[in-house]
Amino acid sequence: RNIPEIRKWVRFTFTTTPVQTRKNTSNNRKDELLDIAYKMFIAKGYDNTSVDEIIKEAGIAKGTFYYYFTTKEEMLDLVINNMIEKEITVASKVIEMPIPVEQKIVGIISSFRPNDDEESIVNALNDDSNMKMHNKYNNKLWEQLNHQMNFSIY
Repeated sequence: RNIPEIRKWVRFTFTTTPVQTRKNTSNNRKDELLDIAYKMFIAKGYDNTSVDEIIKEAGIAKGTFYYYFTTKEEMLDLVINNMIEKEITVASKVIEMPIPVEQKIVGIISSFRPNDDEESIVNALNDDSNMKMHNKYNNKLWEQLNHQMNFSIY
């Protein structure tokens, strides 16, 4: 396979929303709120989504939101963590595949690219007002990439 085909195949074969890759926890309400935020951040963008809109969509009181999250930024941080967890899952599956090393490398790199529909979240991260979040995302992503690359891909 050539590089564009590998990238397309990796994204198609292993693409799931971040919330689908999370483990089941006793915090179903928190997971539900993260699912709602993820969808709203994608549809409207992070800056154009308010806490009030998230709680309205969830049908909860504002106090319930603040029971789980101290700020909307914390929520974005958790959404980002879920996105990266999904990317790690995809990279791990690529590593385990019986394909040539070159294809594994392309597959691993491709797995760490956000989905096209996650562009608004990535744009929020690249905004000057979100440099702290941007740096967090990049640091966590590089940390995970280094961890993944320490595994044998041969």
